[in-house]
Amino acid sequence: MHVANRSANSAGRPTARREDGFIAILMLLVLVIGSLYLIVGGLNGAATGATLHREDVTALALQQAKEGLIAWSALVRPGNPGNPYLTDKPGGLPCPDRDNDGVADVLAGNNCFSYIGRLPWKTLGLPDLRDASGARLWYALSQNFTRSSAYPVNSDTQGTLTVPGMAPAGGIVAIVFAPGTVVGAQRRDGPGGGSTDSPCTWGIDENCKVGNYLEGQNASIDTIYEQSARCERADCPGGAPFNDQLMIITHADLFAIVEPVVAKRIEKEIVPILTNDVAANGYFERWGIALYGDKRRGFFPFAAPYDNPGRPTDDYLGVYPQTNGLPPVTGDGDGSRVRWNAPPAMGDVDPPTLSVVSGAGTVTFNPAVGCYISGVSGFAECTFDYTCNGPTCTTLQVQFQARLTNVAASLLMNPDQFVNPANWELDVLSPASVLSPASLSKALVLATDGGLRVTLTATLPQTAASSTVVIKFPRTSFLFSDLSNPGQPAYWFVANGWHRQTYYAVSDGFRARADLGTRDPTTVCPAPPLPCISVVGGPPKARAVLVLAGRNLGTGIRTYTIANYFEGENFVSTPASSSDTPDYVFETRLRSKTFNDRLVVVVAEP
Repeated sequence: MHVANRSANSAGRPTARREDGFIAILMLLVLVIGSLYLIVGGLNGAATGATLHREDVTALALQQAKEGLIAWSALVRPGNPGNPYLTDKPGGLPCPDRDNDGVADVLAGNNCFSYIGRLPWKTLGLPDLRDASGARLWYALSQNFTRSSAYPVNSDTQGTLTVPGMAPAGGIVAIVFAPGTVVGAQRRDGPGGGSTDSPCTWGIDENCKVGNYLEGQNASIDTIYEQSARCERADCPGGAPFNDQLMIITHADLFAIVEPVVAKRIEKEIVPILTNDVAANGYFERWGIALYGDKRRGFFPFAAPYDNPGRPTDDYLGVYPQTNGLPPVTGDGDGSRVRWNAPPAMGDVDPPTLSVVSGAGTVTFNPAVGCYISGVSGFAECTFDYTCNGPTCTTLQVQFQARLTNVAASLLMNPDQFVNPANWELDVLSPASVLSPASLSKALVLATDGGLRVTLTATLPQTAASSTVVIKFPRTSFLFSDLSNPGQPAYWFVANGWHRQTYYAVSDGFRARADLGTRDPTTVCPAPPLPCISVVGGPPKARAVLVLAGRNLGTGIRTYTIANYFEGENFVSTPASSSDTPDYVFETRLRSKTFNDRLVVVVAEP
């Protein structure tokens, strides 16, 4: 038993040693595996960190490009340094850069040469932005946002680019691309094998070919682009590599910045045309001085109806007695809206009249000549015949009345021409004489409906036979506001259709009225029945306001109704037609998902 036990013990010692060795090897293996895990994990972490860093570099470049494009779009005007475009268009964007010089292409007529190319970083005032691979950024633009006169840009202008799978997928204004590193058979050498950053010829040199930088649908040069999973291997799904990264500029992105800029420009550039500031010289003040010799006795024009946005600009004519609607920005290009009424034979309401004030003579319009616009003298002319034979008639005092239509339904800015004596003349053809303007008695009266009635009284000499007289009065020198003049800075407002999205309202006591010459000009905004505008969140009383409608808060393209453009009190205050009575209450507050109107007070009650 003793021997057996000893033998058993002897046999157990090598086994224990083997187990100890196995445990030691196992522990060593664990340590090695752990070390390898730490090493590999560290390498993976470094690789992941490097990847994240590259992603950050690219994302930052794309974001800078997007912000630069939007800021340039909202703020840059013709004549600003580096701006190659002559059209003032808040919201309009530069053409892409085709030749890799960092400068936006000029227009080819009214269009860009290409609507995809490199980001024009110099034009935008940005650094030479590049993605993590070192490649310059590329850029695609919707044709509707071209900075040319052929494409009005306002909150209703929609983008034309599409990226399926993105939100939103359509109506995209512009896209910025990070091309990434070379994949597949792409080549990016410059002319003569030079640097990829060298200036180049579009479509000829390798570094001026879209397909050497962008892949898939992005290289197709149309309006449909793509964002796909990145794959730079030879065996990518679909058989082709793809490593483009892109960032879109949506309609909401752009107009979130453009609309407040437009509202501020309305305040600074459009309000002074209307004004009611005695220190200013707007429409209100000019008519006050011309009619009553007092800036405070002027008036604001009637509003144009809120309907048919596609009508010609010249048809944006105010309607009596409408105080709510659209700005009356007509320029009356064909002379049919603001004009002197013709004689009775022409069928005009309230035609010119002739009458004898004193003297035993007669006076009648000359039927062969009548009234017309002279292309020689530049005046309107009315011809009439008179008789004043002695001894019963030694002199003949006659009175001529004419009516100028729609002066208070338009922004006619030079009423002083009707006051200036040099603009009136009465020629007696036989016997030949010219009565000096100073000897003529003239009276101007503003009619309730916004017309201007002029009464001219003259004393005519005795004549042995029937004589002919020509009355000349101003016509061709009508000057409308800068809003209707393409050569003036404020024309951007009409040229881009912002007047169709800007509501205009006047307190009833400050429109054209028959009592302007007798009412106390220091009177504050009167109480009902002459209501005064009030602004919730703004001044309790205002004499006139402009309300800029924000972009569509719904989906799709909106129809031209009040409810689709204005919210809150601004919607309630806007009558559906000129026959409805407005409530004169408007509202201003912070923009939200349910309210994005921007109200500009033309003048508050002092």
